[in-house]
Amino acid sequence: MGDPADPGDPADPADPGDPADPADPADPGDPADPADPGDPAGAADPGDPAGAAGAAGAGGATSGPGGRTVRVLELATRTNVGGVTRAVLTLAKGLDGAGFQVTVAAGRLSRGEALMSDPLVPVRPLPLVREIRPTADLAAWHATRSLLASEQVDVLHTHMSKAGAIGRLAALGRAGPITVHTFHGHVLQGYFSGPASRALLEVERRLARHTDALVAVSSEIRDELILAGVGRPDQWHVIPIGVDTAPYLSIGPLGTPRSPQSTRLRERLGVSQRAPVVLCVGRLEPVKGFDLAIDALSRIPAAHLILAGGGSEEARLHAGAARAGVASRIHILGFVQDLVTCYEACDVVAVTSRNEGTPVVLVEAAASARPVVATRVGGVESVVRDGVTGLLVSPNDPDAIARAISALLSDRELSGSLGMAARDRIPGLFSKDRFVSRTGELYYDLYERFRAGAPRGR
Repeated sequence: MGDPADPGDPADPADPGDPADPADPADPGDPADPADPGDPAGAADPGDPAGAAGAAGAGGATSGPGGRTVRVLELATRTNVGGVTRAVLTLAKGLDGAGFQVTVAAGRLSRGEALMSDPLVPVRPLPLVREIRPTADLAAWHATRSLLASEQVDVLHTHMSKAGAIGRLAALGRAGPITVHTFHGHVLQGYFSGPASRALLEVERRLARHTDALVAVSSEIRDELILAGVGRPDQWHVIPIGVDTAPYLSIGPLGTPRSPQSTRLRERLGVSQRAPVVLCVGRLEPVKGFDLAIDALSRIPAAHLILAGGGSEEARLHAGAARAGVASRIHILGFVQDLVTCYEACDVVAVTSRNEGTPVVLVEAAASARPVVATRVGGVESVVRDGVTGLLVSPNDPDAIARAISALLSDRELSGSLGMAARDRIPGLFSKDRFVSRTGELYYDLYERFRAGAPRGR
């Protein structure tokens, strides 16, 4: 699904990222130049198949620097439905055998989470859990350290905060692997109390001192974390999410006849084919702000809201809809495999998050030619240009969300133009191939520099 991984458990500062999590090609913050000029690994054009990473992404290379295959461990806290898991699976499939030998390892799902998997990518289980549990955490540290040794890992790439902490601590030592950690978002705002956030920030600052490269999915996330004192500017690289947009590009623009599948979805939900429909996609967790979406919908007569996702907030959202008198217009689907039908069935896509990385849902909505209303948080502005490819509003403001959605529902010409402008611009900036290529290029660059004796970031 288009939803970053869940960072919302105060017991475990897991990194948000995805759907999802998303999730991650050139820096889309500058549409005129997809390459991020601030990325030390980005000197070569990642889209150039003549480059090492370009060849790897295309499956053309069979060995890494000096003819040696680079052994990579992709470590995630868990492989729940979301953008982070999607990113890990994409890297494993795109890089393995193309100059890299990729192993994926992850811990256990939390209660109520759904598994995201790929038959082509085996996942090594580790005793890693989201919650802070000293005994389990020590076991996870030992298991990770053992795996690093047995697989003779050259590059450890961690995703989500818990895996980032356990993995980087396990890799400590001069003979340890090169360490890379990706922030698919961050949990320094909107997740925890003040003391917990300050403690988490100090942990991330200290871990950054023992990390060879830090990756952000948007320049906004990078800048926020540098400002917070996480890492040095020269440690940072921007590698935005990579999304397979092909299934969504087949959806007709607003106003064209719907497919039988999307027609049947509306019928199954008891929604008229002419009724305005707003779609939200993601985990049902507080940080996603779906309570704000329900509040906003209560101010828009006759509109329906489809929530495609599951999570801990489902009962609370149902109760909130009942209190607002809109229970009959709120449709919570749970985790959905066929998101294409959901996008086609809707008129507007809303992202009401209180914090985000780069939401995959925004890229999927753009490829679907559906207009979006999104809150100005995290990396959202690297995807949506206000008034050009969507409408942006302040976070935690249901009235502003309602006004923006109403503006799109009442002006089909505006909705259509924003949706088509997004389809024309956004998918190319977030291609899977570019994501894989740039990540592979970063691995190669680090491997070659440190093999040549460059000082390590630890």
